[in-house]
Amino acid sequence: MAPSKPDSDRATAVERAARRWRSKIEETDDGHWPWPGATTKDGYGVVRLLVGRRSVTLRANRVFWEAVNGPLPKNQVLRRVCDWPGCVNPDCHEAVTRSELGRLSNSPMGQNARKQKCLNGHALVGPDADVYLYPSGARECRICRRDYERDHYVPAGQATA
Repeated sequence: MAPSKPDSDRATAVERAARRWRSKIEETDDGHWPWPGATTKDGYGVVRLLVGRRSVTLRANRVFWEAVNGPLPKNQVLRRVCDWPGCVNPDCHEAVTRSELGRLSNSPMGQNARKQKCLNGHALVGPDADVYLYPSGARECRICRRDYERDHYVPAGQATA
């Protein structure tokens, strides 16, 4: 197996591709750069680069972001700030960790992470919060949990119907 090529080869390929494609992109009035090339089924642009002797396919937004900002840190991913998957403007993207991306998304995890109060109105954040944090990162309101336990407590030895 041949040794992997140094990052400088990739950086050179990224810069060359960004220069070549930038001339083909017409900026919209609102600052977006619509991708004119091949796209994924979700509308994200893709670019094939030759890095050393190896062909690599990357998302076009990452190519342009790396051409402006340098290599993306290993523990981070790109997050779209705009709502247009085909936009490759580096200003419309930011580098975030995967956990931060989840919290910022509209997924159930993101929605729960942004909650300030439980269903009964008790604080989940701040100095008044009485919250149990599970190792998985889930939160549970201790006040509601105590109320539930009190209402559902069955003394030992008593049969349940």
